Amino acid sequence: MAGSVLATSLPSFAQPGDASAPTGAKNQAKQPAQKSKTKEAEEDELFRTREVRESQEAEARERQGEVREIDEKPLEEMSLEEAKEAGFIFGDQAEEESRSAAIFLAATAGLLVHGAGHWYVDEPTTALYLLVAEGVSVGLMGSAFLWRWLSDDSPASQVYAGPALYAGLGLFGLSYILDVIGTAQNSQIGIAENTRRARGISVAADYRYLGLEELSAGSLQLLSAGTTVDFGTFYFGGRTDQEISLETSVYGATLGGRPWQGPFTHDYVFAEVDGEWLNFGGIGGFRRLSGQVRAGVSFELGHWVSQLRRVAIGASIGYGRHWYAFPIPSGPELKHAIEVSYIPVETFLHFNLTERLNARLAYEYRQGDFLQTARPGLGMASLEFLYRSTNRLDLVLRGRLSGGFSLSGGLRLWLWE
Repeated sequence: MAGSVLATSLPSFAQPGDASAPTGAKNQAKQPAQKSKTKEAEEDELFRTREVRESQEAEARERQGEVREIDEKPLEEMSLEEAKEAGFIFGDQAEEESRSAAIFLAATAGLLVHGAGHWYVDEPTTALYLLVAEGVSVGLMGSAFLWRWLSDDSPASQVYAGPALYAGLGLFGLSYILDVIGTAQNSQIGIAENTRRARGISVAADYRYLGLEELSAGSLQLLSAGTTVDFGTFYFGGRTDQEISLETSVYGATLGGRPWQGPFTHDYVFAEVDGEWLNFGGIGGFRRLSGQVRAGVSFELGHWVSQLRRVAIGASIGYGRHWYAFPIPSGPELKHAIEVSYIPVETFLHFNLTERLNARLAYEYRQGDFLQTARPGLGMASLEFLYRSTNRLDLVLRGRLSGGFSLSGGLRLWLWE
């Protein structure tokens, strides 16, 4: 018994270098290294867990729109393609089809009930604005006809009836067009930034064809030239029209200012004085000196209706007077014959059809214009396309319709902007 105890206790005194030492001693030597490896593995797992958590949080913030690239442009400055590439969603196909139906409704039923397109796409506030504008325009036109009827169509009745009729017609057309434009803009058809210039120094030249039955030859062909110097708060310009046969010539000058200007290019109040000298050498030739003063306002609709941003509208009214001199039957001399007063009225709107093409629609009355001389009771509708060919050159095409029609096309060169 004693021998067996001694035998079993001998290994506990064995030296580490002894080949007969058991595995227990080796395990004791390996324990510190295993603890070190376990600690490193735990730290690696902790870092991986942290990275996964941060990645998940970043993805969640991106989905919520909280993260933007440093060099990403604001949404209002992006094109439609850039916004889609940046991840902005503009609605599904069903919404686009609904908007297309709204455009059709605005263009058809909206002719009778202005704002129908905006009402269809659930924009009742804008629809109400347009409907009220239609009501005011109908009221102005109705009051004009009623005033003339009550006063037996006397010359005095024209002091109110004429301007009220033209202003009503202009407002009616503007509210209808704005319904169509605003509905189309929300459908991402894309109304670009308004590129019509309102500041700078320009020179212009164009050709104008005028067709009017009351003219002896039935038409006039005019070459026109002009210049404008516009510093923003103050502007002036001059112009001339010369008939190709040199029998008729027109010279004019304009001086004006903008006492108030808003945050956008086309936000301003303006007042101006205009003078003109006409020498008509055709059959029944005469000379005419004209002068008028007028005041008006222009503003961009985006201040009140977001879907009509970049669309500018305006109106003006004033007072004008003509002094005519007709030939004396017994000789070549001219004598002062008559004076005529009138109230010039204009409503207008302009916006971009593409990034470079701007369209301007206007309805005005300015007695004494060639197109309104023969039939002074008519207003005059005009449509002008202005294409920005380069940063310095604009191409202009203009059409006007009243007692006759006129077409003109030309160039406008900007020397400074």
